[in-house]
Amino acid sequence: MRIQTIILACSSLLWLAACNEDITDRPVANRRPQTFLWLYPDSTVGVGVSRQRLRWWGEDADGLVIGYLLAAEALPGRITSPPSPDTLRYTWVTGNDTLMAFPLDTLFREYTVVVRAVDNTFGRLPEHAVVRLAPSPFLDRNDNGVLDAGDAALPGLPGALDPRGVVRTFPIRNTPPTIRFAPDPNDETVALRQPETTYTVATFAW
Repeated sequence: MRIQTIILACSSLLWLAACNEDITDRPVANRRPQTFLWLYPDSTVGVGVSRQRLRWWGEDADGLVIGYLLAAEALPGRITSPPSPDTLRYTWVTGNDTLMAFPLDTLFREYTVVVRAVDNTFGRLPEHAVVRLAPSPFLDRNDNGVLDAGDAALPGLPGALDPRGVVRTFPIRNTPPTIRFAPDPNDETVALRQPETTYTVATFAW
């Protein structure tokens, strides 16, 4: 009986000692997301055509990716990270892919695509809203590049935004179009031929 009393007393002392430990409130800072593009070139992206299917995704170690800032511009020279200050015109998107048509008014041009993931510490924006990051993040409702009446500041965006994003340069060549007659529905390996004799009205498909 005496041994059990000593054991109980020791257990009580240990419990009290454990309860007296100070717990410091040190919240972990938010970890910003990371962005990826489907393309992983060894050196540079090969010359392509003006319509490109782009796919991207984001990962966040302590939360969820709720959207992306997407920019595509013809910049002077190639870059490997967003410019500083970042004066690009971003579009807010929640999807992970797009068929992008790069406008061509010259024989050859290079377009830079920048995608930056945003995590759930930031609120959502309307789809395809225009966002500017310089001099400070704001929703550019009138798309004039200036924070003025009608626009909205976005002070919470920098802490939720991938600081580097993913940057790729796409060299685009303006090539002449090609044309051919539609294939024969009975044999798609040959072009559709018109009969030797027909009525005054004929249909051609190309």
